[in-house]
Amino acid sequence: MGEGEPTKWANPLMQKHLNNTSHRYLTSWEAFKGAFLLNFSDPSKRDKAIREINSLRQTGSAQIYASQFRILIEDLDWDETALIDTFKKGLRYNLQRELLCMRISNLVIDNYSLEQVIETAIRADDILQQANALRGPHSQPRGAKKDQSGETRTRKKKERYPTETFLKRSQEGLYPKCGKKGHTMKRCPEKHYIPDSVLGKKGMENEQKEGEFMGSKN
Repeated sequence: MGEGEPTKWANPLMQKHLNNTSHRYLTSWEAFKGAFLLNFSDPSKRDKAIREINSLRQTGSAQIYASQFRILIEDLDWDETALIDTFKKGLRYNLQRELLCMRISNLVIDNYSLEQVIETAIRADDILQQANALRGPHSQPRGAKKDQSGETRTRKKKERYPTETFLKRSQEGLYPKCGKKGHTMKRCPEKHYIPDSVLGKKGMENEQKEGEFMGSKN
């Protein structure tokens, strides 16, 4: 196959397009692309891409995984649903779990395009990394284990932060851990994650105290 053969194949079709002449390859971009790949694509390259994308797994950040995934799909003609399922399958288990949790409160996620799913996974992965960085030394006991000196020490259960709440607070300009404004991570007054329900209760208590104070002044 010579270097100019794709051009020789495409020129008559382009001429038909300019002359508004109908042709089955010109009904849509997908039809033209499919015909072109059928004539000039390398079957071994496609087979290699299929093997690699099915074995691709996230080992670093979701951003790096997504970049590798995008490169491989260039040699595939899969539909959107198959690509989304394959992308999710290659994510780390904890990130797959977070995406499933998001579906509970956001059913629209089932209608996301591949790019929307990729963007959501990258953002959720970033939030998980922030949450891991915020885990403090204090947590609930999970079990006991003896150290080399024979002393019994308790294994700590790591504090887990809800990704969806972190995303919501970040979008509202609030600090993800405590849900407040006006300070950085190092200057956060809270040692542990504060749920929205606790924040709401504190807000009501503060309003009640302010009302009692104003009443005493009158």
